[in-house]
Amino acid sequence: MSAPPEFQLSKTPSGFPYIELKTTSLTPIFLTTFYKHDTKTLPALLSLSSLAHQLIAIPQPYTLSDAQWWINLQMSGKSNLPLQVLRSGDPETGTMVGAVSLMPGDSEALASVSSQLVALGETMLQDNECELGYYLHPDYQGKRIMGSAVKALLWWGKEECGATNVVIKILEENVKSRAVVEKMGVGKVWRRCEAEDSWVNWPEVKGGGRKKLLVWRWTGEL
Repeated sequence: MSAPPEFQLSKTPSGFPYIELKTTSLTPIFLTTFYKHDTKTLPALLSLSSLAHQLIAIPQPYTLSDAQWWINLQMSGKSNLPLQVLRSGDPETGTMVGAVSLMPGDSEALASVSSQLVALGETMLQDNECELGYYLHPDYQGKRIMGSAVKALLWWGKEECGATNVVIKILEENVKSRAVVEKMGVGKVWRRCEAEDSWVNWPEVKGGGRKKLLVWRWTGEL
């Protein structure tokens, strides 16, 4: 099936895939792969407490070594599906401003932190599942970027990689992240799964306490 215009896959002059997103940002926003030059940007991005403190597995502080390990793993093809970086300005040379990713249950990255997550009370993925996750620099929020990116990634993941069993877990208090899913359509695009909700022990470095993760599953529709 050919992609609708808003999900059209293109290639940079160097041959790297990307999707130009339909947003209200004055600067073009693209869904791309990781590049080596993202190592310079990622530590500052994931050191923003408004982002990192909402994500259970992101180390704090987030160092250059953390960024190098993560980007090398992504570029090796052993973790998330490759289209996952939100990039501003240009699909190859532009600045990374966020991410939207599909992580398979057999991801090497997930395996590396599984023992820590289980200790916190997190429920692990099955091998046939993908977990959707996302974050976006505050300066780019409110520009219809994330909703567009999630739709594009789900379309591409399904059509190109066969990713249909998609789950997302969002911290109950993270109203902005929940709004992305809820605006897409609960019942039509996302099915709320209250029975799969869980309480986890949030890392002390991110505020600690017992917090609730809410679960939705993708219906396969957009």
